[in-house]
Amino acid sequence: MLDRGFAPSEGVDFGFRFLGPLLLLRSCAVECALKATWLKKGIRLGEHGKLVSIPGSAGHDLVALAKSVDFSTSDAERAVLDRLSLWNEIGRYPTPVNRKKWTTTDVSGVLAVAESGEQHRMRFSWSVDNEEEFARLETRLVKALE
Repeated sequence: MLDRGFAPSEGVDFGFRFLGPLLLLRSCAVECALKATWLKKGIRLGEHGKLVSIPGSAGHDLVALAKSVDFSTSDAERAVLDRLSLWNEIGRYPTPVNRKKWTTTDVSGVLAVAESGEQHRMRFSWSVDNEEEFARLETRLVKALE
C-alpha cells in the first residue's frame, strides 16, 4: 500500500516502477474474486470445454462485472474498479482498442506526447486515496467469499 509519506526521489522512483505491474495484478485478482462470487452461487463459468460468459459483463470492465454478479459497490468503489479496469487492459494489451478509454480531459491525468507531437492526458494515475478505497473493497470481497 502506498504510504502518505511517499515522495519520489531523484530520477525514476523505485516504487513507481512497480506501480503498473502492481495495479495489473490487483485488477486480475479483483476480476477473479468477482468471478468467484458468481461461482459461489453455483453458476458455472464453463461447460463442455467452453467459456460461459457472465451476462452483462464486458471484457475486463470490473464495474460491469461487479454489477453482473450482484456485488454492490459505492461510488468511490466504482471509481477504483474503473481505474483498475484501465490497468487491467493496459497491462494486457500494448495498444488500446479504444484510445478514448485511456484518455481524460482531467488535468490530473498524466501528459503523454506521441512521436507525432500529439498530446493527450492519460488516466494512469493512482493515489493514496485510491489505496484506502481499494483496501476497503478488498476486505468486502474477501468477506463475500467466506
